[in-house]
Amino acid sequence: MGETGLASVSDTLINVSMIIHVAHLAATKKISQVFFTQTVQAHPELRRRFAQAIHVKALLTTRPTAQRLACPHQDGIMFIGDVASFFDPFTGQGIYLALHSATLAAAVAHRTLCSGALSADSLRSYCLAHRQAFRDKYRPSAIIQLGLRVPWLANRVIDCLARRPALADIVVGVAGAFVSLKAVLSWRFATQVFM
Repeated sequence: MGETGLASVSDTLINVSMIIHVAHLAATKKISQVFFTQTVQAHPELRRRFAQAIHVKALLTTRPTAQRLACPHQDGIMFIGDVASFFDPFTGQGIYLALHSATLAAAVAHRTLCSGALSADSLRSYCLAHRQAFRDKYRPSAIIQLGLRVPWLANRVIDCLARRPALADIVVGVAGAFVSLKAVLSWRFATQVFM
């Protein structure tokens, strides 16, 4: 159904994030505050943690952000960072995405501004460079997103990784981009996780 995350802001404040599939929320026909409260009450650990809690700020909701934009068709536009694409937060690559895509965009922007050619076609080299630079980074993010959509599969993988730290280290290495994605996209790895 989704995920709930708790992050301490101070000794007395906790930021709560709940990620749910929009179709599930729509199917419940409940407003987000009611859904949030009922979800907390339905889980014993959350219910215990929130027994004395008070809301200090209103509940905020957003739409899905996981996306990759195509190259803009308008002249003079380049998308950078999270606007251009999104990595699953688990992989921790958002800052890298922002800085590296800005570096790629700066090189193309300099060249096109000097030449005066700001057409969408002249800026397409940025889109191509962006795709090339981040192609291998999207794959782990897509795999994580797919796994989270199948709860029994996600639970099985998480349980296995908890029992086998060496396999968990490989996954963290792939997420951090210091281990090749091929290390998890192999029959050997799959059999270690599922057998």
